Amino acid sequence: TNLDRWLNKENVSFELSAKVQRSARKHLDDKEKNLPEHSIDMLKLISDPLRVELHLEINSPALFRHPFFRCYAVSNPGVVKKLCHTGMSRQMYQADDLIFTEFDQPDSPKVFFVITGSCYYFKPSDDMFDARYVDRKNWISEPFIWTLDWVHAGNLLSETDSDLLAVDVASLTELISASQSIHAGIYARLFIERLNKWNQRKLTDVGEYTFELGHWMDKIFGKEWQNHSNIYESKVDDQGNLRRRSSIRRGFESVANTGKPRGHSVMP
Repeated sequence: TNLDRWLNKENVSFELSAKVQRSARKHLDDKEKNLPEHSIDMLKLISDPLRVELHLEINSPALFRHPFFRCYAVSNPGVVKKLCHTGMSRQMYQADDLIFTEFDQPDSPKVFFVITGSCYYFKPSDDMFDARYVDRKNWISEPFIWTLDWVHAGNLLSETDSDLLAVDVASLTELISASQSIHAGIYARLFIERLNKWNQRKLTDVGEYTFELGHWMDKIFGKEWQNHSNIYESKVDDQGNLRRRSSIRRGFESVANTGKPRGHSVMP
């Protein structure tokens, strides 16, 4: 094949060549199984309003794993509908793909929700940090929404072949800023207050439901939260922490710790 000839011409090692070929074959297989929306000609024939409804139904279940967005959608349905239509994409990763790295600050940050598969989250700079599983109960990189100076606090590695919903932070913040709702501003201040109390070791990109978060939702949304709280509170233990798989793997190879704790400011 052309790939074989190119790898041979570039003197790529046998081991790496085999890995590249396996990855390419796997990608072709996955592409046939998971056709992207833009490749389906029939979808190009439907009206724009119908496409908006389609994207809302497909994308909102993952977004609503975060209780803020479920409650926010009640009072700001137009914002969430537009976000699901224009501000989201699907990203496919193969097992052992590195999705992001510690101390990185991407040019176009994304908030991720796992659709299928699972990931590892770990901190190469902290030998004592217990790596953990990340799956459908979590959301990833939320701090990028609420503060301008966030950098990734750890590495995210795809444990299995994974399909992630990626929310574009720029699109989300633009839509929220244009809204007349005060809910996001209150939530942002609570989030930043907690973030600034954490030391470097406690900082994380991985979010999950806790009773503290539920208390925030009650404070911000009141009755709207009470109508939905049972969806989340049934998933936490007596200490108010999400029931999840055990932490995994310790003692990753250390790298120079170039990050320092610092204060975070609320995104305007």
